[in-house]
Amino acid sequence: IFEGSFNKFAAWWTAGDYCHCEIVWHIEPIDLMDCVKTVYAEYNKGEKNDRNSKICTELESVFFTNRHNIQLLQEEKPVYVSFSLLWGDQLRVRFLENIEDPWVSTPEKPFDDITWVKCDNIIKENKINCLQWALSELTKPYNQGAALFSWVPHWGVNETSSKSAYFCSEFASICLVKMKYLRPMNTLHCTPNHLEAKLRLIGREEKEETEKQQPSSN
Repeated sequence: IFEGSFNKFAAWWTAGDYCHCEIVWHIEPIDLMDCVKTVYAEYNKGEKNDRNSKICTELESVFFTNRHNIQLLQEEKPVYVSFSLLWGDQLRVRFLENIEDPWVSTPEKPFDDITWVKCDNIIKENKINCLQWALSELTKPYNQGAALFSWVPHWGVNETSSKSAYFCSEFASICLVKMKYLRPMNTLHCTPNHLEAKLRLIGREEKEETEKQQPSSN
């Protein structure tokens, strides 16, 4: 997907294979739309300003007026929704499907240049609360300045409160901290490669713990 020279440079500059990441929810349509309606009602009835108007317009275009997306929701099976932040753009959400297009593919339709990491054992309430928060952050711009210096080693912990702008791995790591899958960390200095390494380590630890709990056979 990201074959350009800039993206290859970004991956090299941050010492890994990845230049971009996204956070994806696999969720029942009824739970998704409950979150969407809650956020939409809050901003539609709130103060009339450009920020609130942009969020409502984005939610309408993705969830209320897009016939194809409405059809996906009406199939009454879990859907994939992905939050993306691309250089020079804004935070957006889109549905993923099993089609021959890596930009909208799901884990069930693998592509060589996409790595999926499943985050298990997250409490449903945390998933729902974080999804609602993520929807409320839609249309915020990409933080180019922070992304350029995200690779600089830094210790400490960042707040997970709303910000005026984000870059991709910062937003994804904030969500995972909010859902209590990751411990509090310095999300402002979390590159896609740093995040992938953290998730891979957690996955390995969870696998080892599961194997320990399985009864041994003689």
